Amino acid sequence: MSRVTLLRANRAGRASVVRRARAARRADGQIRQLVDAYLSSGSEDWSEGGVATRVEDLATGDPDRFWQFLELLLENQLGLNDLVALGRPLTSLLRYHPDLMTDGLASAARQSRQMRDALTAVDSDRVAPDVWKKVSSAIFAD
Repeated sequence: MSRVTLLRANRAGRASVVRRARAARRADGQIRQLVDAYLSSGSEDWSEGGVATRVEDLATGDPDRFWQFLELLLENQLGLNDLVALGRPLTSLLRYHPDLMTDGLASAARQSRQMRDALTAVDSDRVAPDVWKKVSSAIFAD
């Protein structure tokens, strides 16, 4: 490879890293906006495009971003209704992504009372029995 080719490849690589970093910052901003909206209005806004619907869509389609949402949300002191409202998206997360999220949720439940309260609202009939067994043992470990 010529020196010019290497320089171009290096610039393209740096540009790619910059684009990924910008996309990550945009995604972080979107997650923060969703947390703010959830806190201000809408754990029960199930209208099309409503906050709760967007949270459910994240849990189903983008588990990593849902996890970011959950971590940011649980930094706040939530009321029981808001925690219970997380049951539906958590059910979807465990149903559609059990291999990715079961251990993480069980670990978080052991560490956080709010997470345990949210997980008690999961519809266990819609989650695989082995997944629910692992999660419920973490919920009721106290």
